[in-house]
Amino acid sequence: LEDVSAGGAFVRADAPPAVATEVELTITAPDGEALAATGTVAWLRQGKDPGFGVEFHDMAGETGRKLRALLRHASESAEVALES
Repeated sequence: LEDVSAGGAFVRADAPPAVATEVELTITAPDGEALAATGTVAWLRQGKDPGFGVEFHDMAGETGRKLRALLRHASESAEVALES
């Protein structure tokens, strides 16, 4: 996964699924906790670094809360690293 946000992510894939396909992704946090997220393929990128963009579904619940906390922590860690 790349460019992960609370709304979606980019997934590298040599053979991406078609646009509008429902997908399930597992995001593993640094502490080893696995977060299951479902979404819809929103767009495709072909050629160099092929893959697809996923728009997450139903991120208002517990998975969304955990993902937002993980992203917030990653952002804060990056800011600290940049300041040192």
